Amino acid sequence: MCYDKIRRDNAIRNVTALILFLALASIIGYKTIFVPITFDENRSSLFYPSFSAWQIMMYPDCLPNNHILNTLSIKLSESLFGTNTLSIRLPNFIMFVFFFWVMYSLAVRYFRDSYFLFCIPMVVMFCNASLLDFFGLGRGYGMSNAFMAGSIYFLFLYLDTKRMLWWFLTIVMSILASYSNFTLLIYWVVVQIILSLILLSEYIKGEKALGKTVYTFFSMGLIAAIYMALCYVPIYKMKSNNQFNYWENKGFYTDTILNQIICFRYNVGGMDDVTFRLGLAVLALLIIIGLYVFWKIYKKGGAALNDKLVVFYLILMLFALVNIGQAHFLGTAYLVSRTGLCYYVLFVFVIIFFVRDICLAYPVTRSGLTLSLVAFSCIHCIHTINLSVVREWWFDANTYQVADYLKSYLIAHPEKENIELNTSWLLNPSFEFYTKTGKYPWLKLSDFHPQIDTMSQTLFYYAVSEDIPFLKGYIPVLKFDYGSRVLLIKNEPSGN
Repeated sequence: MCYDKIRRDNAIRNVTALILFLALASIIGYKTIFVPITFDENRSSLFYPSFSAWQIMMYPDCLPNNHILNTLSIKLSESLFGTNTLSIRLPNFIMFVFFFWVMYSLAVRYFRDSYFLFCIPMVVMFCNASLLDFFGLGRGYGMSNAFMAGSIYFLFLYLDTKRMLWWFLTIVMSILASYSNFTLLIYWVVVQIILSLILLSEYIKGEKALGKTVYTFFSMGLIAAIYMALCYVPIYKMKSNNQFNYWENKGFYTDTILNQIICFRYNVGGMDDVTFRLGLAVLALLIIIGLYVFWKIYKKGGAALNDKLVVFYLILMLFALVNIGQAHFLGTAYLVSRTGLCYYVLFVFVIIFFVRDICLAYPVTRSGLTLSLVAFSCIHCIHTINLSVVREWWFDANTYQVADYLKSYLIAHPEKENIELNTSWLLNPSFEFYTKTGKYPWLKLSDFHPQIDTMSQTLFYYAVSEDIPFLKGYIPVLKFDYGSRVLLIKNEPSGN
């Protein structure tokens, strides 16, 4: 009887996980196919993959747009499937599958005590529409966060089993995470610190012999040295061209915590009272969890390094401290928007294990707490999901509508061989991708230019609102987002 109940409960959990996976994969897959190529994806798909693998690894230029492992994956995908919207986004969609597997495996291993507790890791992690966006884009942020989650899971497996396979997979995953996006070099450094503390703790407690401890430290150091040598040239090129100081620093709280709340709300506007209140709530929650973690450390001593919540809270705090130290002493920018999404992933791991501790310590809270968290996450995801736009590059959402209008205009004017289009600099790369890959052979696109072309003679001009007053002789034919982007046509008496 008990065995039948376990089988039934497992079947319900697995069916729930499958339904959730299919729903999320459908959302990401739809956006992967139907959302136009974005500003930064142009360079990721057309420029960097044209170089050899070694040239990509050594950075052909000084710009941080080259997320090395992501670029190499796109190069491979393009060689197999050609250069198209799906092929450049396929690697990150595959990484979503891996990320979901990590969270499912985590739920199976640590969150089986109740149905809604089991749902929490997957639902809370993937209720962030901004995070989901990057598994349907040809950028390195989805990939890097997936590898970071994998690194965390393997670290937990090591803490449970003490098998060195999981130890080295933790390091490998942290390397892959940072090689997909150099902002996660901070995470790689933090992993080295945490693993070193665990190793020392095991030696002090007599769980690991001196020889094995020295060998493990030597192996970690050798791997770190090789990886640092591999990263030296790209980092030197970026540093020498001041690529790490691309935003004004307003402070960790404003640039990272409040900014990530704005991303979580999928808001492209500025801060408001709700954001500030949520920011204070997040700080208060982190302080409460911190007090609880330090109480655990006080009670358990060195054994606390086997506690998942303790380890993960230390990772989050060390990550933030290293980031703050960089900004303070080196003048680098805090992680914001897409570069700061890793904070959301780290924060979720802290929250879900904190909730797990509460539910295990106080079973009476289990149903109400877990159901509330799952319901909030689902409602938030449904409320913020937008199938026609990605938040970071919202201005590229209407490339297809503009192209459809231009194509219909060409059909209605058979005397024209092609359509000439000029654009504001922000809107050019999306169209450039489709003209260079042959999707719009009838479109003659003006070259990229950083300033508005007041002398433009093209029939059409696609402009942002602030450029429109400088475009004399053009009249609007299409408007998007209340006029923030406008397609204009040359107002000629002949009607051409």
